[in-house]
Amino acid sequence: VHKAAGWGDYGAWAWRRLMQFISADFIVRFISGKQNVQDVGYAIDVLKIMSIGVLFSPFGSFFFQLLIIQGQKKSAVKNIFSVVVINVFTASTMAYLYGGIGMAINLCLIVTFIAVFNYFSYRKKLS
Repeated sequence: VHKAAGWGDYGAWAWRRLMQFISADFIVRFISGKQNVQDVGYAIDVLKIMSIGVLFSPFGSFFFQLLIIQGQKKSAVKNIFSVVVINVFTASTMAYLYGGIGMAINLCLIVTFIAVFNYFSYRKKLS
């Protein structure tokens, strides 16, 4: 019997993201080694921003699964398509203006958009 994920599972997920944020310096230096020190600070900043964005990832997939279970495949596909279109514009703009930091921020935006769009579609069906 498969147990559904609960708040305890999300708490563990959030704890790992917090540890990733706090130990980003160690992680980047461990992976890159002592030879590659030129862009370490930049890589640490990108990893910290991405670890914040990944916090919202479970919400997007959770509400996506609920949409599928409710038979709202069209809404789910519409949400994905909308986020892809938004991503095309925001990713190119953020990358042009801010480079890797902009792309990390874009990841945060897109993950949040997916969660919000799926949540409102789910709530619309309940009303």
